[in-house]
Amino acid sequence: MAVPAREGLLSESVSHALGYPGVLAREPTVLGMADEATASVADIELGRRTPVLALGSNGSLPTLRAKLLAAGVSPIVPLFPALVTGMAPTHSAHVSLGGYVAATPVENRDGVARGVLAWFTRTQLAALDVSEPNYVRQSARAQRYPLSVLGGPAPVRFWVYRSIWGVLTHDGRPLRLRPQASLHRALEDDATLAGQLPLGDPVASVRRLRLRSTRLWVRRHWSRSGQACADGLRLDT
Repeated sequence: MAVPAREGLLSESVSHALGYPGVLAREPTVLGMADEATASVADIELGRRTPVLALGSNGSLPTLRAKLLAAGVSPIVPLFPALVTGMAPTHSAHVSLGGYVAATPVENRDGVARGVLAWFTRTQLAALDVSEPNYVRQSARAQRYPLSVLGGPAPVRFWVYRSIWGVLTHDGRPLRLRPQASLHRALEDDATLAGQLPLGDPVASVRRLRLRSTRLWVRRHWSRSGQACADGLRLDT
């Protein structure tokens, strides 16, 4: 039996949400129009580009490509796996349009996190800014957040997107970034959420979270219950 087009699209979007943040780039590469690299990282001039560190889905090739193509700009972006000291990926205290709880960085002085350093043109960066309405892009100094970059230069200053809603906590501590199904299980400890959302069924839960009214209610609940806290990052404004 054929799956109705609308139902198929919904299933695909739910699957995408449950797969968030995707697989981060594991080796130096150049994002292009297709899955295969279209150029060598050595062929791209970085001098006029801006380095942005991604700890979430902006480090995933399919997600980043889709964002840039949707904005009608070139998807040619050099990407380098990186390690950053002093930051950790956690969850933002809001629900994204796709029904998932997205990533954001949080201060973690003793920790080292894996991410992806992407170098964007001015046009690409403007498009990426528009695609991140729940975030503000700010610069970080490598003196405070040292970078180790595989196959590429380590800039003295780079940019990150930080959530405007703060970070989601559990038992008073920021939640480490985890798969959405695992996150839903952790959220079952919240009796208010568990009473309103089918958290034991990740597919049904994502479908509910895709509703605007539900997204707003969850974000306000986290804020009012004290589960949203500041990220503690020391970034340039």
